Amino acid sequence: MTRKKYETFIFDLDDTLLNFRSAEQQALELLFDNFDLVLDRSAKKAFSSFNQSLWKKT
Repeated sequence: MTRKKYETFIFDLDDTLLNFRSAEQQALELLFDNFDLVLDRSAKKAFSSFNQSLWKKT
């Protein structure tokens, strides 16, 4: 049996192997809690909008 030797291995992580939405939510909660801020719907919406604009630039 011949084995292939790969130089590079690429796979899709986002929402396949890792739950990015859950991680994002946890990170926001920790960040806001650390600074004694309230993470309300408005703050989540503002973050989401800003985050999506950054992803579109890549």
